[in-house]
Amino acid sequence: MTDPDVTCHDETGAIVRRAVIERPATELYGVLADPRRHHEVDGGGTVGEVVSGQAPLTTGEHFTVRMKLFGVPYRLRSTVTAATPGEVVEWRHPLGHGWRWEFAERPDGSTEVTHSFVYGASPIGAVLRRTAATANGKGMTRSLANLARAA
Repeated sequence: MTDPDVTCHDETGAIVRRAVIERPATELYGVLADPRRHHEVDGGGTVGEVVSGQAPLTTGEHFTVRMKLFGVPYRLRSTVTAATPGEVVEWRHPLGHGWRWEFAERPDGSTEVTHSFVYGASPIGAVLRRTAATANGKGMTRSLANLARAA
């Protein structure tokens, strides 16, 4: 895996990490299109087991996972907003922020993976912009490495 590059897009409301992973796009997509495997990829240490949801994720579907933040357990229901096999999978939380994974397979069989935390549409976007860039950015870098291992 290449070292992830970092971009913070204030104008679009997204924090982005990108890396090349030596796996086909379909394999990487398959890991993330299965909500039961999200805890394997999570680099922030907040995602637990799936409470409800099936693989592969499809647009409009909901899934619920156990979470823990600052030691406080909770459940989070997300809505799948994009799911195109081998290309993109995205889900949003109830307040509108969420996660997007894009896959661009290269001629050598590796895949450029773009991982985004999208907060621009959230009513708490301004708070997330100030607080999430550092913590989420570090976790996203770990998530890319975890994805490479999980595939």
